[in-house]
Amino acid sequence: MASGPDVFIIQANLIVLAFSLVAMTLLFAFALTQQSLDAIRYKQSPSTASAFWFFFAAYAFLFFLYIWMDIYVKNGRSLDSPEFAIGTDILGNVSNVCFLIAAVAYCRGRDFNVLHAAGAVVLLTMIVMIWAFGWNVLVDQSNLFARTLQYGPEMVLPSVAFVLLGWAFFARWGGIPGAIFLLVSLVYGFLQIPANLVANFGDALRDPSALLATFAYLSAGKILLAFGFLSLLCSSSIPEIAIGDPKYWPDKAVSPPQWFGQVGGWAVSLAASTITALVTQFKCEFLAHFVSKCT
Repeated sequence: MASGPDVFIIQANLIVLAFSLVAMTLLFAFALTQQSLDAIRYKQSPSTASAFWFFFAAYAFLFFLYIWMDIYVKNGRSLDSPEFAIGTDILGNVSNVCFLIAAVAYCRGRDFNVLHAAGAVVLLTMIVMIWAFGWNVLVDQSNLFARTLQYGPEMVLPSVAFVLLGWAFFARWGGIPGAIFLLVSLVYGFLQIPANLVANFGDALRDPSALLATFAYLSAGKILLAFGFLSLLCSSSIPEIAIGDPKYWPDKAVSPPQWFGQVGGWAVSLAASTITALVTQFKCEFLAHFVSKCT
């Protein structure tokens, strides 16, 4: 990884992730104390509760990924070092695996086996660790072809994970609610491509700085992704969803309870994400312009 986002962009992502993790923790505490929100209580709904915690784990791994980046950037340490590449590869890929398992849990309903899923995550984590250590320690990173082979799976996995996550919800909800979350997931997955390009092949690009704004958009996208996921997941206990039944294809449109309230939540999330993206991007552009004027 030869290029990386600005410290301010990293911290913007950290703030959004930290807020999301705290919100999910408080939401779960509320569900336990008030004996409500059956969709995130395992005894009432194992598949949706599993999806909730795998999504939480995915955000937690992303949080530690940005902490890892923040430490290196602030200390002026090289982003080309093998230990940095290994850390980012492991944390990023395990996060994407957790997003993928969250999608599977939501689709499969009562057929979802959390023990098998946890075992799959452990196995895939071991494979990711071996892959990351092997390529970064044993292979010459100046070889562009070798790096293409190394990061090929990393370019594909997040796109697949977010397409499936969006589709899992669209298959159950259909209509406008499902389509909105599907669109958010697709856009967020699409943004992974330029972010991974600048992260893994920045030194091979003519102008990698042009793609760094992607990280600002990703910080904004995390707000919409978290709200859409939680709002639909927590509403999944209604009979029309039949969350216990496996569902892979939409056959009807279901309106969430208090749909107008969720529309308001989408509007607030969109406003917050837009402000986050604009402030993050323009502040970084201003700082870059200021530095260029002073040097």
